[in-house]
Amino acid sequence: MLAVTVTTARGGRAGVPALNSNIAPVRLPNKKELGTSIPLDDDMTIMTVKGGLNTRRVQKWLGGYGDGNAPLDNEDEVQIGVEGTKDRNLMLQSLRVYRKVTISEGDCPPTTVVNIQHHIDTGGTELVLLKRRRQAQNEDEVVRMPRRCFKPELSRRATGLGGSLLFWYGRRMKQNRFCVDYRTLNEITKKGVYPLPCIDENLEAMSGALR
Repeated sequence: MLAVTVTTARGGRAGVPALNSNIAPVRLPNKKELGTSIPLDDDMTIMTVKGGLNTRRVQKWLGGYGDGNAPLDNEDEVQIGVEGTKDRNLMLQSLRVYRKVTISEGDCPPTTVVNIQHHIDTGGTELVLLKRRRQAQNEDEVVRMPRRCFKPELSRRATGLGGSLLFWYGRRMKQNRFCVDYRTLNEITKKGVYPLPCIDENLEAMSGALR
């Protein structure tokens, strides 16, 4: 896995650290695109920070982004992990300003996603037309669930002609959750020579990490 980093290109090349969660060494392919780089000079200013951040300047900066005075709903239960009063107040102000990030929208998690695009290479394979299945009893649910994902910007409407089936699973408290069936898409997708590790291997590699 390639780590997300900000680096400077020199001579048309930039060094990017690669993470290997497997025990055995892995050789990276030299003619395979492993990641995507985004230039930051056009729409972003990279500022150099020397030493510690000034608390007053950070508070002033946060004050221009939202309401940092209105307390959170469960502010007394927030565990930050700092002992100093100033540090705790600064972290609480940050959570107040970005309170929408920590608000759950029901079945969908908060909007803690980043703008990442994945390229699925299917080669010259034609589109596979899947049979439609009727969902008469859950017609309202079919419309409601995708809208709940569009609201926190977890999903966006597709622009291509391909599609995958949706399956409904019953949950506790008489709730439903839809899952996307990507098995047909996986069959026609070209498998890379540098696959992502399994989730079990990632959890094992991070077993000693702190929360």
